[in-house]
Amino acid sequence: MLPIGVFGQSFKPDPDTRSSYKNEPAYLLDTVAESRLTKQQLFSNAMNYVTKSFKDSRAVLEMENLELGEIAFNGQVPIIFTDTIRTEKKKKVVEEIYSDRVDMRFKCKIYVKDQKFKIVLYSMEVPMSSLLDVALGLSMESERTANQEAKMIAMDMIIGMTSFINRPPANEF
Repeated sequence: MLPIGVFGQSFKPDPDTRSSYKNEPAYLLDTVAESRLTKQQLFSNAMNYVTKSFKDSRAVLEMENLELGEIAFNGQVPIIFTDTIRTEKKKKVVEEIYSDRVDMRFKCKIYVKDQKFKIVLYSMEVPMSSLLDVALGLSMESERTANQEAKMIAMDMIIGMTSFINRPPANEF
């Protein structure tokens, strides 16, 4: 297996996504990785990732252009988070813990060149709950549990995508 050299990863403000939090910008996750593969191999692997990761890749794919070395798609992944609700009942503050399963929605762009590629996850949103589909744009600073869970999911997705895109062709020996 080829070594994966991630030489740049950052959470940056996302100017194109409205944040649901006051004075806290939405963010995007930007990752650059090096590779020993050609632009064509990286592009092929990235397209393969999209087709294997989603039931109907044509429905999520927004753009694919080998000449430009760009792929853009929309996706969603399930997350389960535990949170605490504080309510006041009969002049007492009551804390209740609950778990919820929601789908984190996101957009992704993959850029490929010979021997390196870049993955950008952006427009990341989670509903407030499974019962209330009011999307919250994820914030760089928010301590809200769903926000923190989504951050971890996004980082895991980047690791998985990077490994998949950077794998050598099956006929290489």
